[in-house]
Amino acid sequence: MILRIRIGGLGGHGILLAGRVLGTAAIYAGYDAIMTVAYSPEQRGGWSKADLVISDSEIDYPYIDEADILIVTTQEMFEREFKSLVNNGYLIYESSLVKPSQTSLSVRGIGIPAISLAEKTVKRRIAMNMVLVGGVTALSKIIDPKHVEEAIRSTVRKGTEEMNVKAMYAGYDYVRQLLY
Repeated sequence: MILRIRIGGLGGHGILLAGRVLGTAAIYAGYDAIMTVAYSPEQRGGWSKADLVISDSEIDYPYIDEADILIVTTQEMFEREFKSLVNNGYLIYESSLVKPSQTSLSVRGIGIPAISLAEKTVKRRIAMNMVLVGGVTALSKIIDPKHVEEAIRSTVRKGTEEMNVKAMYAGYDYVRQLLY
């Protein structure tokens, strides 16, 4: 089994933290995981991207050309990265910021109101990244949410653990209700 996840958005959206949490959770679940990052040269207002490879065997190549799951928080990153999504892949997007314009019968899209859920759940829109982490956790079904919770607690800044865990479960529950 190999799962390739690409996460893209604006600097400040917590893209790299989301990738780090998912990768750490995969390791806690017994998988091998590796993340590579890229970001634009702008000091403010630029994009950032995290590519994550999760496998049940040793990973010999850390880069991805095609993503099984694409998570985006901006229209720009959707337009840049949509072409990297495999047939039958999943597009997960923040539904108030991204309006998918390209359609394909072989791609499944899930819009998550991550900002709204973060504000409603923890009163902090910055937690939208953890809402999206919860959404991909529910979708992928390979990582137990308890491993994600453990990864959040070991990764995020002290004092923000509970907020981030609650936001993750808000996204997890939202996607589970959509799918099941």
